[in-house]
Order: sequence, then C-alpha cells, then structure tokens
Amino acid sequence: MALSASKQSVIDVFNGTTARTQEHFRYVLSLIEQYKPEVALGYMFDRVAQSHNQLIVAGLVLKHKAHRDVAREVAAFHECTWDEFHYEYQTVFGAVIPEAAADLYIAANEQRRAFMSGKRVSSKDQSIVVENLLKYADAFDEAVWADARLHPFSDLSKTKPRGSSLDKDSTRWVLKGMGFPIL
Repeated sequence: MALSASKQSVIDVFNGTTARTQEHFRYVLSLIEQYKPEVALGYMFDRVAQSHNQLIVAGLVLKHKAHRDVAREVAAFHECTWDEFHYEYQTVFGAVIPEAAADLYIAANEQRRAFMSGKRVSSKDQSIVVENLLKYADAFDEAVWADARLHPFSDLSKTKPRGSSLDKDSTRWVLKGMGFPIL
C-alpha cells in the first residue's frame, strides 16, 4: 500500500536526520506507516519532553555538581512548558537555545495545542509537526553539543561530574538559589 505524500515526507525527513536522532525516535517510522500522524505526534512530544528533562538533570550534575537524586527529584517534580525549559536551559548551561531550533519547536507546539484543544488539524499539518520536531532534534543536538558537550537525544542517565558531587542538602540550596522548585 502506498503512503500518502505527507507520510512519505516525514519518512524522507527522518532519513535525513542524524543517526542519533533516528535512534532516539526509532519508532516514529512504524507509527507513521501504521497509524494516523497524531499517534506519532504524541510519541514525538513525549520523547522530546523526556530528553529536555534528562538534559537539565545531566547539566545540573555535570556543570554544577548537583547530587543526581536531588536533581532528578527537582526535574521530575514539574512538567515544564517551553518557556520554563528555555529559562532552565539558560540557567543551567549559561547559553541561549538558538532561534532557528526554538522556532521549529514553537511552531510544532502551537499546532499540538490547537490539536489538543479540539481544533481541526489536518493529517498533513500533523505530519509537518513531526517533521519540525525531527529537524528541531538535530538543530538542538548540535547547539547543546557546542554549549555543553552533551547530546540531549541520547542516554544521559549515567553522566557524572569530574570529582565528587555535592551532598543532598547542599544541592538543594544550590538548586533553590538557581530558581528551581525545591520540595
């Protein structure tokens, strides 16, 4: 069975991304081929949010020597919006997410919000959202590598600081000073 032009476009964009992005979003092709694009859209946003969360934890551990358990607690405590993530990224890494990458994510998120609020979003537009997220992943990965020598769309669960990390109480105070919500 032949795929629609919009689904084929997603496959073409996926094939043009880096191997790291392809591995991180490895199920998107089967989701696009077998289901409506909205299933792939949900999968993509879930994976991106997970990567954002892991990146903040890894940055806190590597750059600020935060205790990993406390950093995870803080990051898992709240699901942050794009603006909150953008602010946290600046706080943790001391750099700004490039506008080109941010624009791809913001455009995709606007379409997702429209879809989630019940507005009609065509399958073609949903496919474009998935394409934008794939392009965002490549652009953001490149920016984070330049800023912090980390790949946000890879396994960051084992990152360790040079030397020893702070104890839990000291980490809480440091994170509180950085503006993170502390329990």
